[in-house]
Amino acid sequence: MKTEVYNDYIDLSEAVSDKIIETVKENPSAVLCLATGKTPVLAYELLVKKALSEKVSFSNCMFIQLDEWIGISPKTEGSCFDTLNRQLFQPLGISATQIIMFNALTGSEDDECMKMNEAIKNLDGIDLMLVGVGKNGHIGFNEPGTDFEKATHVSILQPATIESGLKKFPGVTISGKGFTLGLKNVLDAKLLLVVANGEEKADILQQGIIGEITTQVPVSVVRHHANSILMLDEAAASLLH
Repeated sequence: MKTEVYNDYIDLSEAVSDKIIETVKENPSAVLCLATGKTPVLAYELLVKKALSEKVSFSNCMFIQLDEWIGISPKTEGSCFDTLNRQLFQPLGISATQIIMFNALTGSEDDECMKMNEAIKNLDGIDLMLVGVGKNGHIGFNEPGTDFEKATHVSILQPATIESGLKKFPGVTISGKGFTLGLKNVLDAKLLLVVANGEEKADILQQGIIGEITTQVPVSVVRHHANSILMLDEAAASLLH
């Protein structure tokens, strides 16, 4: 694992967008898996601007969804798919045939997980995966206690995660479950970008990057990844020595 620390959120976001652009320039048919959340918002905004100004085409790329709230329609504002659709897919002109997404309304959750794992296998794996870090160290919907060898699965969400869902979807019943690529999928990605910003992430990063490698702090698994880059602003890195 390599660690890169940037002055602030803006510099961090510039660097993240550059790494995605570089990957697509080198491999126009790259398979990308990109997280939602607050941290990558500016990176995606900058990515779109650079792709359009530099005429970098994403038309041959494939996109794998990292996670989704079970029971929430992809058309619902705030769903993981809706977020990426607004931030990236529509601005970049990504077609539906380029996106492999979870059917969060499926009647067969196990089949949905198997289909996602099979799709990743058929694409010869994920070339670049970008993940954020939750306050409890979760990656995607891989909550504390998730086995490192687990591939795509249904996650039982912790109360803090459910609470954030209630804020996203006011008036909507939250199932308390989510589809997510597993930590095995994270470890299998050819390039893994782990991105975090802000002082509120400093403590969990200290636990995950300096402390014990443990399923209780899912982000600690990235230390097992041979080609991972931990990308932080100074505030998030403030407790790392």
